[in-house]
Amino acid sequence: MRVFLLALSLFATVSSVHAVASAKPLPVQDLLDLPIILSDTIANPQTDSPVESTPPAVFLLDNLVTYAKNYLGVPYRSGGRSEKGFDCSGFTSYVFSQFGFSLPRTSYGQAVAGKAVNTDEIRKGDLIFFKGRNAKSRVVGHVGIVISDKGEKIRFIHASVNRGISIETIDSKYYKPRFVKSVRLLDTSLPAPENCAVAAVPCE
Repeated sequence: MRVFLLALSLFATVSSVHAVASAKPLPVQDLLDLPIILSDTIANPQTDSPVESTPPAVFLLDNLVTYAKNYLGVPYRSGGRSEKGFDCSGFTSYVFSQFGFSLPRTSYGQAVAGKAVNTDEIRKGDLIFFKGRNAKSRVVGHVGIVISDKGEKIRFIHASVNRGISIETIDSKYYKPRFVKSVRLLDTSLPAPENCAVAAVPCE
């Protein structure tokens, strides 16, 4: 009986090895149809059309704008940089600090800290600068954070003296003649945010 079982086991093993050895490899065409995975990008060699996952930069911009909107209605306060009240540059520096970015305290300092962008390239997360109350002045006196996407009507969130943290459009009667420039601080190359819960992006 033992001899019989040993022979049966040996036969099964030989059959399995033969089956594996005789299995046909995938045709070359089938191999080409398989997706090629490169980090978080999937591309099909036949169509050469990569399907990329949403980059962390996009999440960061969206979350920065969402975070800024949490303070809508907070009153204006000269020199303010807290939930009790903000001035314009105090608000922008506070919001960006929650995402790991340290900005100069004044609107003028922030205006020279980033990379200038053309009006048609302005997108959410950019800083937008205006003259102060005197429209004839050449000096930057006000700053806000753009909340609209590129190509849309430019809207920004800022600390208004009269309305506190509020949303305005660049085409308004007051701000249009006072527009000076816009700068970009956030690009595709981003440092690790200090506050992962707020930024909602991977932290190292």
